[in-house]
Amino acid sequence: ISSTPRGWCLVYWAVILLLTFPLAIALARHLLQTNKNVCQGRKFFHLIAVILFGPVTWYSPSMMTLSYAVAMVALVLGEMLRLSYNKKQNIENTEEHPRRKEEYTAKTNNASNGIVSFNDFYIAFLDEKDCEGKSGGLVVTHIALIFGCAFPQWVAATTASSTSTLLPVIGVLVLGIGDAFGAIVGTTKYGRTKWPLNNRTLEGSASMFLSMLIFCFGFLPSSEVINLQVMISLAILTLLEATTLQIDNLCLPIVGTTILLMMEHSTN
Repeated sequence: ISSTPRGWCLVYWAVILLLTFPLAIALARHLLQTNKNVCQGRKFFHLIAVILFGPVTWYSPSMMTLSYAVAMVALVLGEMLRLSYNKKQNIENTEEHPRRKEEYTAKTNNASNGIVSFNDFYIAFLDEKDCEGKSGGLVVTHIALIFGCAFPQWVAATTASSTSTLLPVIGVLVLGIGDAFGAIVGTTKYGRTKWPLNNRTLEGSASMFLSMLIFCFGFLPSSEVINLQVMISLAILTLLEATTLQIDNLCLPIVGTTILLMMEHSTN
């Protein structure tokens, strides 16, 4: 299979996953022990998304379209298995069941010994938007990340009139590059100036916009980058990320895809 172009894509994915899987386990172990920098730790998977999806989207768009669907099914099945496991264990809150404290202590000890279970791996990366997951509920942000990367590619595959090279990768761009850089800068000592009504920072938003712009200059045709429409699209997405209270893995790619299609249609 490696003699075919798509076969090399599978080999590429296998190598990346083999290299990053031990890093993900080590990161989960660290987060379980410290419970610090969860937001930054989550962006590790955004980086993996860029490495996995970006090159293949340009090299074999049709394969990427199918692969996104397969990945979505795999994640949904994995989440169903996790929920089934939690239901079977009948997990309760720490305050309501003394045994829960013992279970939490056991998990912490397991993490310190290098043992991270399937469920613990999920819990290590949960934030406030997936708070129900810590008590055995549904976790959606990892599924939303794949859907957010996939949605623009699915739309591009079914929109023959679109000639934009940015459209298929806008999800990978805004989540894997922009959102990741914005979160890393915004949650460190460099993020000092807060936006009104939330904890996001102007420095983080500026990093998001600039990182997306630099990516466009490096990988898109110059005729498309030096375009007011692209600048406006990136600016709108940056402002949306700074102000939204929704799951940004979902709303940013959907809004970005809509903006690009509307702007492209208005010029035709």
